[in-house]
Amino acid sequence: MKKAIVCLVLVWVAGLSAQNQKAVVDAAYNANELSKSGNYKDVFASLLQLAAKNIVGEDKSIDFNTTLFALKLKANPSLIIDTQYAKERFSRNLQFNFKANFDDNYQYTGATGGITLALYNGRDKTVANFASQLDGPFTNLMDDVIAYRNQKIPQIISANPTDNAQRISELQALDDAINAFLNNQPIDPTREEATTFLQQLQSQSAVASRGLVRADCVSVTTLQDAAIAINQSADLLYAALEGKPLMTMAVNGTSNKEGKFDQAAVGVMYLQGIKKSAFEIDIRAKFKYADTLAISHPRTEFNASAGANYVVGKRNSANCTVPTVMKSSFEIKGYVEYHAVYKNRLPTEQKDRFLACLDLRLHIFKDLWIPFSVKYDHETANLFGFLNVTYNFDAL
Repeated sequence: MKKAIVCLVLVWVAGLSAQNQKAVVDAAYNANELSKSGNYKDVFASLLQLAAKNIVGEDKSIDFNTTLFALKLKANPSLIIDTQYAKERFSRNLQFNFKANFDDNYQYTGATGGITLALYNGRDKTVANFASQLDGPFTNLMDDVIAYRNQKIPQIISANPTDNAQRISELQALDDAINAFLNNQPIDPTREEATTFLQQLQSQSAVASRGLVRADCVSVTTLQDAAIAINQSADLLYAALEGKPLMTMAVNGTSNKEGKFDQAAVGVMYLQGIKKSAFEIDIRAKFKYADTLAISHPRTEFNASAGANYVVGKRNSANCTVPTVMKSSFEIKGYVEYHAVYKNRLPTEQKDRFLACLDLRLHIFKDLWIPFSVKYDHETANLFGFLNVTYNFDAL
């Protein structure tokens, strides 16, 4: 029986350690994702993205984007754990792009494939650093939590020397209370044992965490104070993410329905958030080579745009004194687009033109976005509309 009890305790200890070894990375990653606008995710997907582009237009497509990290994570789930995650910076910043193209009648016209490399990703670098910055306070909090757990486990075992089912039930309640505390989640009030453990844990005297101070200048004396202080420190770090830049370079090639290569493009995109603001600067440029006619008639094109994206949303915070990142609900992007044909322009085409553009992006559910674009050519007085649907699989 003693051997069984020791094994049971070791299982609970190992389980708790495994769950919280990646807690800091999870918290940093999730807050980082929350800080990204839908416009940002359309430039560079976090894990997986599926999109239907120009649903009611002539040139439709189904797009699939994924990062090298997402593919490696499927094969090796341990990559999400703290130091392993930090080492995967290159794989997190390399995206693979795939697209199936269709005409106005939904007939397949070819495929596009390529890569997008984040030349500079301020948010990715920061989220990796946040894990190390928060690791010290979080480790101290965990030391205090473990001390409480080590105090309670012998009490539970000694109180139930022969009732194995009751012992398991109370150990599970203790485990659930600890996880609820660390993840700032409620417990079903009908679960009296778990509720009692959670209340005891919250009021437990902090020892290793006493050096922390809350944002409202309250010194840490209990574990609840320590948890609030750590969350507030994290909130301030995450709020700074909104001003971090992203610069990417994308290279892709397109083939027709027979599989013959007929287009190539290279583009650069730069996004820059403005600290303590809902605005995001958006600058893009792309050079394209195409030769789609039966008789060779290669042409070169250049596209560029510049504007600003405005995020409409709300800020969530565990404490009203500390603002956190903006969670996007709706976005409006106004910009000017320049298009030029340098070689082999068609008879009906303009050599160059400027378009006034407006993108409206609605956040329907957690991962579902509906972007709608409107473009106006002032010289021809033509108005164009493009409806898209984007789904981001960002959960770890």
